[in-house]
Amino acid sequence: EQPLASEAAGPMASDFPSSPLPEPSSWTSLKANPLVSEPFSGVGNQYVFATVAYLAGFVAVGEDFQFHGANDGPVTGAIWSSPDGLAWSRVDPGAAYLANAQIDHLATDGRRLVAVGSARPLGAPPDNPTPIVWVSSDGANWNRVSSKPAFEHAVSGIAGGPAGFVAWSNDGDRSVVFRSDDGTSWERAPTGAQPDGVISAVAAYRGGFVAVGSHVPAPASPAPGGVLSIGGPDLSTAAAWWSADGRRWQSGQTDAGAGLYGLDVGADGLLAFGGSGCGGCVGPGIVWRSDNGRRWRRIGSDSQSIPTYASDGARIVRLDQRGGGIVSPSSDGSRWTQISGQLGVDATYGFIIGKSGILVLESLPRGGADDQVDGGVVFVAAH
Repeated sequence: EQPLASEAAGPMASDFPSSPLPEPSSWTSLKANPLVSEPFSGVGNQYVFATVAYLAGFVAVGEDFQFHGANDGPVTGAIWSSPDGLAWSRVDPGAAYLANAQIDHLATDGRRLVAVGSARPLGAPPDNPTPIVWVSSDGANWNRVSSKPAFEHAVSGIAGGPAGFVAWSNDGDRSVVFRSDDGTSWERAPTGAQPDGVISAVAAYRGGFVAVGSHVPAPASPAPGGVLSIGGPDLSTAAAWWSADGRRWQSGQTDAGAGLYGLDVGADGLLAFGGSGCGGCVGPGIVWRSDNGRRWRRIGSDSQSIPTYASDGARIVRLDQRGGGIVSPSSDGSRWTQISGQLGVDATYGFIIGKSGILVLESLPRGGADDQVDGGVVFVAAH
């Protein structure tokens, strides 16, 4: 186990600067609305890569890939916005300078939106694409940041909260964290205050940030003949970090276990998800829980149905896709209450929690060589 900077039972004022998170409103029933596909459809592939709840609605980002052979078609960044999860519109690519680009990541601090992507010239994607940042205050009107971001490698993720925005990129066995007040100018976290492993997920928590990931061993030496062995146990080990401001990161404390890859925050607890330690196994992952974002306990294997999770900082929601989609919220990740009603979908690409319900994302195969994959969303009102 890695020692904590302080062994206090919970976060102190000097650790996380804001007051405790608000309790979630009570949801007791669900009502699914019809699938919305029109603004996400068209010739070629329309992919949604990231979605956030913003104000009373949602914003989604991704790409529109028009293929004219193997990887040789133009790629345009795509942004969709909705004030309520029901009525959707796509942002004019020309007005937002989205041509020859893709958008991979999206985050909000509650007052503004920051999207991060990269240049996508014609042909196969470049090995080290040029990062691009867009910012918006309403989700419908976007500005492309003219200055070159400080990122040294492709961005792996971005998160926003009261302390600003953090983005991270992976460089071998370490992640490099950058911070920004508003997404327009980025600074690299000090060298001595960077996480000492690879980050997989970051979430805003009590005015600061919490991150989970792994410590990754050095690459194995090739076997005789120069061939690396494929498969076998996952040798990464669980790791966690926390920061009060996004600039200086401290190691959390974890039980022994394989690397962590997911993170959800509730008002009364946090959940993380990790591998089973078997690199080639197919099955449920391992659930981890924390009361304070600094000390993580391994709880045990997830359900055999392999549910999907999402959170909004106040509640964690578990979606079990058996029987049309069973939804259960929790404020702490340990006590769950099933909501009356189901999503009415057989499979989902993911889901996002909004102020008045859940947005379910789908990836819809279409017919014909020139119309392969479209996105689609279903807004499920919660009462």
